[in-house]
This record gives sequence, C-alpha cells and structure tokens, in this order.
Amino acid sequence: KTSERFAKADGDKSATLTPEEFVLTRIARKSARPAPCVPESEG
Repeated sequence: KTSERFAKADGDKSATLTPEEFVLTRIARKSARPAPCVPESEG
C-alpha cells in the first residue's frame, strides 16, 4: 500500500493517512521543525 509506505518513510505511526493528508502533514512538520539532514527513507 502506498499510504503505508509513505507513513513508514516519514516515521509516522498512522498508516491510515491518504497521500494528500500525508503531504500536508509532512509539510507542516518541516515548517514547524526543519531538519536539514534527515534521510527520506531509512530502509
């Protein structure tokens, strides 16, 4: 499932987010606390 893969890549516990919600949440997190050196996917 794409949503699960997104959630895992973002280190999020909720894999029930839709792609749109995931993007919004991710943008909000980056805006709140920018991490300059965080890998997108850890494997």
